[in-house]
Amino acid sequence: MILQFFLVFAFFLILGLPIAYTLGMTAVFLLFVSDSFTPLLISQRVFLGLNSFPLLAIPFFMLAGELMERGQLTEKLAEFAKTFVQHIWGGLGHAIILTAMLFATISGSGSATTAAIGSILYKPMKDVGYEDDYAGALIAASGSLGPVIPPGLAFIVYGVITNTSVAKLFLSGVVPGAACGLIFMVMNYFHAKKMNYPRSTVKSTWKERIVAFKKAVPVLMMPLIIFGGIFGGVFTPTEAACVATVYALLYAMLISKSLKFKDIPGVLVKSMKMTAMVVIIMAFASPVGWAMAYNQLPQAIAKGMLAISDNVMVLLLIINFILIIAGMFMDAFTAIVILAPVFLAVVEPLGITPLMFGLIMCFNLSIGQITPPVAVCLYVGASITHTSLEKISRRIIPFVLVMIAVLLSMLVIPDVFMFLPGLLGSGS
Repeated sequence: MILQFFLVFAFFLILGLPIAYTLGMTAVFLLFVSDSFTPLLISQRVFLGLNSFPLLAIPFFMLAGELMERGQLTEKLAEFAKTFVQHIWGGLGHAIILTAMLFATISGSGSATTAAIGSILYKPMKDVGYEDDYAGALIAASGSLGPVIPPGLAFIVYGVITNTSVAKLFLSGVVPGAACGLIFMVMNYFHAKKMNYPRSTVKSTWKERIVAFKKAVPVLMMPLIIFGGIFGGVFTPTEAACVATVYALLYAMLISKSLKFKDIPGVLVKSMKMTAMVVIIMAFASPVGWAMAYNQLPQAIAKGMLAISDNVMVLLLIINFILIIAGMFMDAFTAIVILAPVFLAVVEPLGITPLMFGLIMCFNLSIGQITPPVAVCLYVGASITHTSLEKISRRIIPFVLVMIAVLLSMLVIPDVFMFLPGLLGSGS
């Protein structure tokens, strides 16, 4: 049955069916061969796959990100970031990384973060001599941290699928996100020094930094409201997304005044399209998950993997290798819905909590956003910088290696990465 599942799934993918319909057809096959197929069952599972209150956070966070982008927040974040790093070798590159990390606290999306920072900061990088392929790789790598830095949308999907605390998942992404950002900045510093990129000889004064900070305060308040409310117990992640949307709407219309009433339908349509890309996958993945559970495929896969080894580290290395390959060919949401229940059945008996595995899985799959052939952030970076995928793929390799190194460090020193979620108390 396991081999049949993967063969059918691969067959429909090769035919060129969209991933959502591939999942639906695979579910029909699994239920048909197990004598459980009824049209009513399929429709019921599709409905139940979306009948989840936490999932409402996805459309609201996407809408909030789109509203804030219309509110011209990226420029304010970039100007604020530049006041601290413009005098350092590779200052513009550092500004890219810092701005991406700040923007990610609002969008939760890799592609949205990449597009937002690239559209603003690519031209200044080009003007001072950054090579197009390196600039594109740096923009893509920085954007790929979007799903890791809270509120990452991948964490929401994983939390819903595995019944894990979304708030704790958010906190778990802080350390690896910050670690990657810091290492990216070190790499960019040495690259800029080697290439002798021009840099500003003027160091911003604290007065200039305070002025830039005041302009960015309305933007920086948004993640403060989101995470202060969640971790202060004022509201849930879903309610936080709703609050963020209202705040973003008021900011764009009343403070930046860059959004008019006539623009709202366009903003809603764009955010709905982005939301639909996620929820349709989850809708059709739901009957697949049910069919796999009905046919006991996760248990069979777990039994097979445990037959290879009962060593936790060996199994985690095997699982992470599979996830990296999966991330190269499918988006994170699809991989989470299909593979999370399967691999949890393997690692939970060995003492790995759903929370820890959620961090490992979501971070691993974020690497897939910059590893071809399905590398959404890399494609966005290449499009913005007008660079071929071949050239930008060579430049992205060091950044991929850094993220893999951080991933491996999670397996070796998990307590460092689980420190912040541990502050919220025990449990998964």
